Amino acid sequence: MKDIKNCNYHCEKAVELLHHGTYAYERLIKNYVKAKDYQNALRICDTVLERQEVFNESTWKRISEYANKRKAFILKQIDKKQ
Repeated sequence: MKDIKNCNYHCEKAVELLHHGTYAYERLIKNYVKAKDYQNALRICDTVLERQEVFNESTWKRISEYANKRKAFILKQIDKKQ
């Protein structure tokens, strides 16, 4: 989706509804990082890491690795700003 606000809205709704696919979570993290909205990006990373039961085992492994990697990057960016 080229309309970021619209994309974020629909992805947030998918997250809210405990969607078990990874697209919404990954897209939100990418969009928020690109916009330098690190607090929301961290919120989505933490949401992923709290929802292991939502994903099947192989999906959980992939999405949790992605969320941990992005979270580390985001925390470094926040530290640079301070």
